[in-house]
Amino acid sequence: YDPASNNWSTSNTGGGANTLVARDGPKLMVLNPGGGSPTQVLITGGMRAQTGLLFSTAVVEPTACILSIPDGLPPAIGAAIPMSTPRHGHALVKLANNDILLLGGATVGSESLGFTMTATIDSYIFASQTFALESGQLLQAKGGMPAVLVNSGGTPKVLLVGGDTAEGPSGIYELYNPATGATDVGQIG
Repeated sequence: YDPASNNWSTSNTGGGANTLVARDGPKLMVLNPGGGSPTQVLITGGMRAQTGLLFSTAVVEPTACILSIPDGLPPAIGAAIPMSTPRHGHALVKLANNDILLLGGATVGSESLGFTMTATIDSYIFASQTFALESGQLLQAKGGMPAVLVNSGGTPKVLLVGGDTAEGPSGIYELYNPATGATDVGQIG
């Protein structure tokens, strides 16, 4: 990114595909907000009109436009897939150890045909800059829900409220415990 011209330029790294793909609805998370230099931003998922939902991720240093993870492509093309599944409308939550959880979201579909939601959770492991599928899942496959890290009885948990399911709006909240993979649930209102 060139702030003087306010334009992105393309860059290939690691022999992979271009990370600067046009995306609708990606999720972003600052990786080192504690004053680390340079600031890095994790970009995950989203969708493209031409190809559908994206597996792809990128780590971007906005001040230098250094793209350090190539865009993921389907396995038939032979490139690495950074997330376990494509995601659109998922939630991101940063844990105290700087790992990031990617929760739920749409995994298959399009705006015209509808989406299939997932209850799966990916973990972005900050230290190794890799993704792993969590053993626990949400109780409800959904996307478009807010999520925050809360302290529940001295234990950090992820609170998710509402969201969109295949049946319509969700009327529950979930408390996901990343340490155990267990999820508690309750009714909203």
